[in-house]
Amino acid sequence: MNTFDTSHEHQTKFNAETPSTDSVPESAEHSLKKVFLGICWFFTGLGVYRAWIEICFVGTFVPFPEGYCLRDLFDLACIITLLSCVIASRQLSPLTSHVWAKWVVVVSMTASAAMGFAVIWFPQLIDVFAIPASLLGGVGVGFMILFWSELYGCLNPIRIALYYALSQLVGAFVIWTFKGFELPWLAVYTCALPAISLGMLYGALGTLPVEQLPHRVPVQFSFPWKPVAMVCVYSFAFGLQESHTYAYFGPHSGFGMITSALIVCIGILILSRWIDFGAIYSLWLPVMMMVPLLLSLVGSFGDATRGYFISLSYGAAELFMMTMIGSIVYRYGASAVWIFGIERAVRMVAMACGRAAQTVAHGWLLIALVSILAVIGFVIIVTERKLTSDWGIEIHKDDALYETALRNALGRRCAELGREKNLTQREEEVLLLLAQHKTASDIENELCVAHGTAKAHIRHVYRKLDIHSRDELFSLVYNTDDKREAPSGSAH
Repeated sequence: MNTFDTSHEHQTKFNAETPSTDSVPESAEHSLKKVFLGICWFFTGLGVYRAWIEICFVGTFVPFPEGYCLRDLFDLACIITLLSCVIASRQLSPLTSHVWAKWVVVVSMTASAAMGFAVIWFPQLIDVFAIPASLLGGVGVGFMILFWSELYGCLNPIRIALYYALSQLVGAFVIWTFKGFELPWLAVYTCALPAISLGMLYGALGTLPVEQLPHRVPVQFSFPWKPVAMVCVYSFAFGLQESHTYAYFGPHSGFGMITSALIVCIGILILSRWIDFGAIYSLWLPVMMMVPLLLSLVGSFGDATRGYFISLSYGAAELFMMTMIGSIVYRYGASAVWIFGIERAVRMVAMACGRAAQTVAHGWLLIALVSILAVIGFVIIVTERKLTSDWGIEIHKDDALYETALRNALGRRCAELGREKNLTQREEEVLLLLAQHKTASDIENELCVAHGTAKAHIRHVYRKLDIHSRDELFSLVYNTDDKREAPSGSAH
């Protein structure tokens, strides 16, 4: 969270931007132009490492010799890396501050890619390189996942969804572009992808205010069983059909994945005047997760259409999971390394179990199993469907820093006020941003809405909370009668 400043200068700036009833709304074209100009494309570098995964290991189009791509070994190395970081999360956070971790990512992923292309020209090296390449690739990707997760945990959930959707499109674009390269150039550019992705990550970090950068989380949280249950149920159901996704395309380049990303981008960038992102999160994404997964089983479709539906489902699921976990980090201060490490490791294990079960689950048994899992997953989502939900994550009460952490969990207090004062999801977002010292212009950029729209939301928040100044807002948020009692700073 941003550092709190109650100075007269900042108060004057805030009052100057407090909405008036005669503000003139911007045109849709001008608003959209401002939103696009406000996009920092560094944040889409996540799609670059996604492209590396498909090119080198999962659903690859590269003509590697048979027996080279050891997917299970790659996954196992990644899972072990993620869980090791989860165990050491208190010492490792923030991961982006450790120089050695950067070198682990670049060296291991680059070496893995180089070994892979080497065996194409020198097949006799396959027995020497297959295992090391898989292990190095899994370790490097595990750290890379946590790097990007830590960065995304610094963003408002709407920004998380937007940048992740754009990253899905970037990843697909890179893969489709690389398919046209001659093998030597493909090898060179693929080896460069890890460094490019990491460079974009640190470029994105450089755009964030110091107080918003990843930080050390000194407290412990309860085990995230609800997110884990949802991720486990869906990933197992997807694993049962994962092989059909690769009939024509890889996991990150399929048209279904592109479709889900485009729907979210259009919803946020173009339709945000009329559609609250909470509706995309709580309705569109869950429907896109579950319905296509079921349609792929019950319809009389060919392999291409079936693969499209499964890819559409997985694309929406990735967006939902990333936004859900990122929101918990952003609002409630959980460690990104800890919770994202658990989520991704569970996802990979459940998908592997689904792939293994696919050998015995056929016909009506497969339909029944996926249907039951889809219903269970949907029920879990419905019970925690609000964007502001904490998904049952609690700070351990026996932690010595419990009271401090609870007071600094600004997202929790804003969610409580939202329930008490009947705020909409969009108004809860605005309240949280106001409490973080965001101006109307900042809120416009964060929520991807027009300036007049942001001011209207601020007016609604003030009216529902029955307040007239930011001093009163701080007093309400912090349950204090004096703004000077509010913390002078808080960790995001």
